[in-house]
Amino acid sequence: MKDEIKLVRDFQEKVKSPLDLKGMDSKVLETRMKILIEEVKELADASEGCSKAFNVVTVAHMLKELGDVQCAVIGFAETFGLPLTDSFNEVMKSNMTKDPTNETGKAIKGEGYVEANLIPEAVKVVSRVRGFLIDSGDYGLD
Repeated sequence: MKDEIKLVRDFQEKVKSPLDLKGMDSKVLETRMKILIEEVKELADASEGCSKAFNVVTVAHMLKELGDVQCAVIGFAETFGLPLTDSFNEVMKSNMTKDPTNETGKAIKGEGYVEANLIPEAVKVVSRVRGFLIDSGDYGLD
């Protein structure tokens, strides 16, 4: 994912979009959420088009929208200096403990499920923003 992150960072620099903010600026957060929601809606529309007419044009459109969603997710993480790769790896480690899919097609949390532990990643982010290392037991609720 390093190449994708670099490409998105280069794009954000080109369009003067913020990177590595210290904290969650509410206006920037709102903008990033709007971008992500818009891209997911466009993916949903493209997917619907594929289900109605499966051909090269509709698949290409769906792939384009998937790429836009990926850009939006990476851009969101890079805007706020969030460790997307490490977080993704932790989530996938957790996902691998899920049981096979149920009738809805979604993997289920069975007896062996282990929740993703993103506290260490959050500690890094909060420590960076605050300018000092916080204890992993300090969830920053003050």
